[in-house]
Amino acid sequence: MVVTSQISISGVMCRVLIDSRDTHSYVALKIIDKLGFPCKLFGNSFSTMLPSCEVMLSSRWLQLVYVVIEGRKYPTDLIELDIPDYDEILGMDWLTKFGATIECRRKTVVFKPNEGESFSFKEEVMGFRTHVILALKARNMMQHGCSSYLASVLDKSRKIELKRENVHIAMNSRKCFPRIY
Repeated sequence: MVVTSQISISGVMCRVLIDSRDTHSYVALKIIDKLGFPCKLFGNSFSTMLPSCEVMLSSRWLQLVYVVIEGRKYPTDLIELDIPDYDEILGMDWLTKFGATIECRRKTVVFKPNEGESFSFKEEVMGFRTHVILALKARNMMQHGCSSYLASVLDKSRKIELKRENVHIAMNSRKCFPRIY
């Protein structure tokens, strides 16, 4: 149950994943400096278990960063995490705090605040859109006996300008696929 969109985070447009499978909300290391907020330090490192069962440690977090949706400001605390594909992940802590639920079929987030009228926010398709299982989850599935296939599909009905930034590649393939080498 996920919705993706471009959302303003304290005045900075960010690529955001709203995901009910995540218990907490996160901010990518690459976006922290752009937001310009001072980071708070955890007394001890904060542990996050990834779908691959690997644990990532975070030492910093941002307090009271404003997520702006439909002109409404939502104060949010975000934990730093090395997120490659998104600038921010809003998890169950955020959805619960603001009375929001995800409607999968319609790809919308429905807000039912204690005060005021309910409203919904529809997913905004951002540029070149692909449905991807995260590489870490795919690796975990393969380790548990699932078959896997690597495919490249080209939609010839869409006109995409040939630029280097439009080409998606697997970097450091020896790290991604160590059993092949």
